[in-house]
Amino acid sequence: MQLMNYKVEFTTRAIKDLRSLPRVYQSKIIDKSEALSKDPYPHGCMKLKGVKEEFWRIRVGDYRILYQVDDSVKIVDIRRIGHRKGIY
Repeated sequence: MQLMNYKVEFTTRAIKDLRSLPRVYQSKIIDKSEALSKDPYPHGCMKLKGVKEEFWRIRVGDYRILYQVDDSVKIVDIRRIGHRKGIY
């Protein structure tokens, strides 16, 4: 059985967030984001509580990637990227 990969999309806000980060973290975050296409719910991801929409987050060092998953159309939508102190 072949698993269908998800398409990873970045919102304009997430791209802006990414560009504002130190370059050393940018490539790590891009790699981690691309890995979501194979497994949108990797080990260590957490569902955020207390928000209307269903958001997930993964860690990349001191930074967090907030995203939504639409399983019906196989899309991972990266919404925000930021330091753990200010992202929530």
